[in-house]
Amino acid sequence: MKHGKTVVLILLLVSIVAMFIGFWDIIMEFFVAALIAYLLNPLAKFLRKKFNMRRGASVAVVLLVALALVSFLAYLLVPMAVEEISGLVDDIARYTSAAGYDKLINDIIAYLEGLRLPEGVLELAKEYLQKADEILMDLFSSLLSWVVNFTMSIVDVVVVIIVLIYLMLDGSKLLRSFLGILPHSI
Repeated sequence: MKHGKTVVLILLLVSIVAMFIGFWDIIMEFFVAALIAYLLNPLAKFLRKKFNMRRGASVAVVLLVALALVSFLAYLLVPMAVEEISGLVDDIARYTSAAGYDKLINDIIAYLEGLRLPEGVLELAKEYLQKADEILMDLFSSLLSWVVNFTMSIVDVVVVIIVLIYLMLDGSKLLRSFLGILPHSI
């Protein structure tokens, strides 16, 4: 009988771990929102007490100020990132056009031959240069994957913001309700 309880306990623990692994992205969004709410809540309380504001108004002011700060940082950083990515795309387009790509490969080979490198090194360089198109395709694949992941990150940010607003407005009620369902002996 003792082994049966141990097996059930192990299966229960494995199930809980599997559940956490399966729902890790969602759980992480809640943790991030809870952390941000924990950090911003003192500001909302300060505004509520100092200026005699209602809870909803103080939360709105704090979130708008936080949004303004994040927007300002994005305003500073996004144009630089767009410029760099545009330059990269332009360079890739120029290098991958049929004539430009072949000319680039031939120019590099001619440059390496002019360096009077040992024959083995030169042959190895030529071999890798001929595989450059495969490397570029891998780069494009990675770039596409990054764009998809970035889009999913935007969705995650929206979910975090929604949960953050809820936690800042009603987080204490949620905590009291959760603690209320636990047994008193704990």
